This record gives sequence, C-alpha cells and structure tokens, in this order.
Amino acid sequence: MYNTNNNKHNLFLLGLHISFIFVTYIIFLWPVIKAINIFPAHDNLTRHFVNYLYFSNSLLNGYGFPHWYPFEGGVPVGVTSIQLFSFLPHRLLGYAFYIFFPFEPITAYKVNLISGMLIFSIGWWFFLYSYTQSKISATFGVLMILLGGTGITILHQEQILATITWIPWILLAIIKLRKNYKFIKNTC
Repeated sequence: MYNTNNNKHNLFLLGLHISFIFVTYIIFLWPVIKAINIFPAHDNLTRHFVNYLYFSNSLLNGYGFPHWYPFEGGVPVGVTSIQLFSFLPHRLLGYAFYIFFPFEPITAYKVNLISGMLIFSIGWWFFLYSYTQSKISATFGVLMILLGGTGITILHQEQILATITWIPWILLAIIKLRKNYKFIKNTC
C-alpha cells in the first residue's frame, strides 16, 4: 500500500535540506548582495550586466524580448548569438525579480546570478542524492561546491554559470536513463 505519511516526511526532509543550503549560501553572500558599491567585475560588468539591464528594461516597459543587441554591433538574438544567456532559467527569474521588486539594478543582477547558483545547487543535490542515497552527503557536497571557488566566481564570470547550471541536470538525466536502459533498449 502507498504510505502517504512516509512520503510527506521525506518531502519535508528534502525541503529542510534544500532550505539549509539556500539559507547558508545567502547568509554567506549577503554582504556582497546588499552592498551597492560591490559590482560584478570583468565580463559580467562590461557585457552581461549591460545586456541583463537592456532586456529587463525592455520587459519592464512592455516591449517584450528584444530582437537585437544594440551593444554587440546589432547582433540578432538567436541560436547563433553568443549571448544566449538571455533565455537561461536564472536570467528569466532575474527579469521577473527586476520587474516586480524595487531594488537597484545591480542588486537585481546579483540576485539573478545567485538564483542561477540555486538552480545549479538543486540539480547537484538531486544528482548527489541519487548517486549516494544519502541526504546528508548530498547536502554537504552541494555546500562544498557553493562555498568553494565555484560559488564565488559567478560574480565575475557569468559564462561559467551558464555552463555549470546544466551539468548536474545532464548527469542526473544520464543516471536516470541508465537505470531505465532495458526500457530504452526494448523500445528501440
């Protein structure tokens, strides 16, 4: 028989582990998020923040998603564009945050980057949990990733975030497909 109390308890524990990760990461980065005088550097400041602000203002003013990047010499937004960051999940959350909450643009951009790390950390948690079958090990592993160099460099290199966001989800999909290999083999 299907035990709903046990499933509710497991879901509650999952929520506690994920919440612990989020709260720890936010507490760790809170001084950087709140300080308006701490700007992202390098490519984030010169390219990604400018494009984020352009897209956010376009959406805020009701113009929808722009079709061209005016800062890249008129590069069209599309599959061939190097700036596909505009449609990544954390960017879409960042646009919503910019539109619905009255924060400084630089603070909204930092929240955009951190939301990408949180999507990344959820993926790593599920991957590590499916690999180790231990919630504590998965939580510890994700905290090591977030509080290590990877979790800090996103304030300087958003292209790293654009790549690493997908890695845990791809690995998780490979593990799930590998478990269902017989099903896939029989289907083919």
